[in-house]
Order: sequence, then structure tokens, then C-alpha cells
Amino acid sequence: MATCTWISLLVPALPHKPIAQLYKQVTLVHPLRTYDAGDYHLPNAIGYLQSHGLWKLSNQYSQYPGGNELINLWSLVPLQHDGVLGLTTFALNLGLLVVVLLLLRDSQPWKYSFSLYLGFLLFLLLYFCVPTFLFCFLYDVGRNDVTITYWVLMGFWTWMVFMRTKKAAKSFWLLWSGINFGCALGVKPYAFYYIIGLGLLTIFHYIKASGRSALLKQLREVLLFWLLPIITISSFWYLRNFYLLGTVFEKDILELGSSLMLAKHLFNPSYYEHHYSRSWVIPVLLLMNVILVVLPFLSKVRYRNTYFLICFNVLGFLAWLLTPFGAGSGTGLLSFQLRLAGPYLVGLIILLICLSRQFIGQLLSKLRETSDQFLSTLHCQLPLRRYLTFTLVSSSFAIWTGILFGQTLAYQPPKGLPGWEKVFPSPVFPITLFPASNQAKKILTIYESTKESSIYKWVHENIHDSRILNLGLASYGLVNFPFSNEVIVPYRIPEARDDYDYITVLLRDPYSGTHYDPERWKSFVKNPQMYRPVFRDHLVLVLAKQPLQNSIPSP
Repeated sequence: MATCTWISLLVPALPHKPIAQLYKQVTLVHPLRTYDAGDYHLPNAIGYLQSHGLWKLSNQYSQYPGGNELINLWSLVPLQHDGVLGLTTFALNLGLLVVVLLLLRDSQPWKYSFSLYLGFLLFLLLYFCVPTFLFCFLYDVGRNDVTITYWVLMGFWTWMVFMRTKKAAKSFWLLWSGINFGCALGVKPYAFYYIIGLGLLTIFHYIKASGRSALLKQLREVLLFWLLPIITISSFWYLRNFYLLGTVFEKDILELGSSLMLAKHLFNPSYYEHHYSRSWVIPVLLLMNVILVVLPFLSKVRYRNTYFLICFNVLGFLAWLLTPFGAGSGTGLLSFQLRLAGPYLVGLIILLICLSRQFIGQLLSKLRETSDQFLSTLHCQLPLRRYLTFTLVSSSFAIWTGILFGQTLAYQPPKGLPGWEKVFPSPVFPITLFPASNQAKKILTIYESTKESSIYKWVHENIHDSRILNLGLASYGLVNFPFSNEVIVPYRIPEARDDYDYITVLLRDPYSGTHYDPERWKSFVKNPQMYRPVFRDHLVLVLAKQPLQNSIPSP
């Protein structure tokens, strides 16, 4: 019954809601809907910008790879504001869809190009039916889920081209794949699983197809054109952490992340009870991957690239099981992290389309023959297709450039944190196949019960060129345009200090709804008597360093 209701709501929503939200994202820059983007992804990028380097480790999760922060810097450096941040995310989403189209095209032969585009349309329908993907496509601004999915899939596609290319061009495609996977590993560590899996598959292919003398030469080629670019691009972030911290990742982050792997909760009944409404997802995906493993042995796979796609999906599922925080968020609470399976789920949708066409399509041969005869009348000749492709690309580039300049000229920095009407980010729950869990309903109730606070707007109007100690608020809402304020979080502070101009204190836990002790800020400064309140409401307390001429009353 719930499924029928979901479908009845989704079908009329598909034509206009994603398009309307995408238009809003591009024209209004973005709605910042995710707490981690405002809490550490964007503040980390601003920290690099303010320090004129990539060595600053003063924010939460700043020891994580920073490749995604570099993409955010592209938006922040030229204009000193986030006026093109939404276009950056829009470009990543379009790039992801282009890679999907390339994978669909190369996974198996298509008799007509129009048939390929019908397959791509089916992919879009299935893609947007997954609530996580719909959320990421529309609201994933400043985060890294779309970014890592794009780099991994692009790396796999270039690797797949390398495996079928003649010797003259093999090195080029291998190098391109290495660059893509290097960027992926520079965004999230779990790209390492894909690199190991495809590397072993490459070695197995060489052992099977070559003699000993040729094998050594080919392994040197893989080392030089694939592994070396991966290490060169991604190792900076890990070597930086080791140099500054003495470890690649801090111990508490490693322990928390490893305890929240899906592999550790795969056969834990309490985890499925906690997510009773989604408990069927992991067993179904597990069964599908078991079928994919035995499928090449039960039925001969006709196309080599389809076999590679099967291997990629099995590898992606294993990577999801072994990815830290796959079974919970950074708060330590158990929560279903389907977004960390982005490359795997996109590849799975592509594979299902290909397999249904290859194995089930024989049952519909008569219908296919009829449709092929109809499609042959629509099939364009090669010169006309080239002309249409050139026209499409040039027109898209012109439209993109026009939007970029128009949005940049019309943009005005917001007073407050963009997209957030409350201190707590208003959660966006798109039409979903899964009913919200009890935990999500509890958090949603907490969000809805809190009144709006004007703290971010107040900071933008009253605090400039200051050093702010932030306890619990989203740091991005405190930096002020053009990023004049330096925001420090209580993360790796060796001792109490008194060089803060302001202290912002969140008074309520956004996950439990319980109230914090408003005096907890005193342990972070040497002389608490030097600070006095200048702003307070039911959610936030702001203190300023003395002396102050006038204290701003509470609203």
C-alpha cells in the first residue's frame, strides 16, 4: 500500500519538481540543506583560503582528504563569495550523467543511437526514484557524495576503455584512469577499495593473456601510468596529516568510523530492527550481488564490457560494506548511509538495464523487431549527427556561460546562512519509498518545534574581521562575506586561550533536543570574566570580549 502511494505521488512530481528545484539551485545559488557542508566542508575551504595554504587543520574532519574542498575553492576564490557554488554542483551532476551515458553506450552494442537514449531515459527514471540520489542531485551543495561518485565512475569508464583499446593508445587511457582515481582517493578514502579491485582485475587479465616477459612490461606500464598518478594526486592529503598529526587519521575518527561499518552490522538483528522500514534493502542487494557473482558461470556473458560492469558492481558492494560510517553518521548514531554507495548503485542501475536488454529482451523479440523498424526511420545519418552534436555542445556552452555571468553580476551576498531559516538545518525529505525511521521522525519533531533564530543574520550585520570560537553552530554562517571572520571550533585546541573576539554557543542538541549547559564555553578560555553576553535567545548564546561600549539586548 505504501509503495502504491509513493508511486502515485512520484509520477506527477517527476516532470516539474526536480526541474523547478534545479532551476532554483542554479538561479538562487543554492539552498544549503546539509549540516556537514556548513559545518566543515565549506569552512575547511575557507580556512585554506584565509591561510593561503592547504596546511590548516583547525576544523572538524579537516584531516580528511580535501579534494572536494579544492572544488569548492574554485567557486570561492575568484569572487570571494559563493555566487557560483550552485553552478559547480550543477556541473558535477551533468558530468555524472555524461559518464552514465558513456558507460551505457560502451557496456554493450546498441543497434540504434535512439535506443541508447531510451535506455538513458530509463536510467534517469530509476535514478530519481532513489530518494538519496534525488536529494544529492538537488541539494548536495558543498558536500562530496556527487563528487566521489563522478570520479570513481569516470575512472572506471576510462579503465574499461583501456582494457579494450589497441596498444598504441593504451597508455593514454590508463593515465586518464589513474588521474580520475587519484582525484577520487583525494576526496574519500573508500575509493581505495575500487583501486585495489580494478588493479587485481588488471593483473589477472595480463596473467591470462600474456607470457612472463610481456607480463613484466605490462605491470611496469600499470605502475607508471596508473598507480603513480593515483599516488601523486591523492597522497598530499595523507602525507600532510602524517606530518602534522603523526597519523593519517586521528584515532577517535578511525575507531568511530570502523565501528559503524555495514560489514559489522550485516548480521546484527538489532540494526534491522532499528531500520525496520528499510530492513529489506541490504538483504536484497546482497542477494543480487550473489547472483551477479554466479551469473557469468550460469550463462555466458556475450560482451566483455558487461562482464567488467558485473565485476565493478560486486566490487562496489564490498566497498560499501567496508566503508567507515556506512551504518551510521559522524555523531555515532545508527543511520542508513545509502549515499556512501553512490558509485555502486549508479553502476547497478546501468547493469540492470544492460542485463534486462540482453537476457530478458529475447522474450520480447517480436516487439523489439517492430520497434527497431520504427526507430530505423528516426535514425540520423552520420554527417547530420555530427552537426547536431556540434550544435548541442556549442549551444550548451553558450547557455552555461550566460548563466554564469548573469548569476555572478546579479548575486548579492545573503544576510545569514543561505537556505537556513533556523539554527538547525531544515531537513528535506523528498518523496520516498521508505517511511521515515523513528530517529528521523524524532529529529524532524525537534526541528519543527524550534523557533527561528536570527543569529546568522545578526553575525553578518554586527561581527566583522573578528576571531570567533564556535561551539555547535554551522561555521559557514559565521565567516561573513567576503570571509572576513576567522572561525575556530574546539577541535585540537591544546590549552585555554583568550585571543577570541567572540564566542558562539549552541544551547540545544540538534539530535536529542536536550539543552546544553550554557557555561560549557568557560573551559575554552583562560579568563571567563573577560566575556559577557551580547546576544541570546532560546537556541544561541553569543559572548564578546571586554571592553564593550554597549551590550546588545536579546531579541
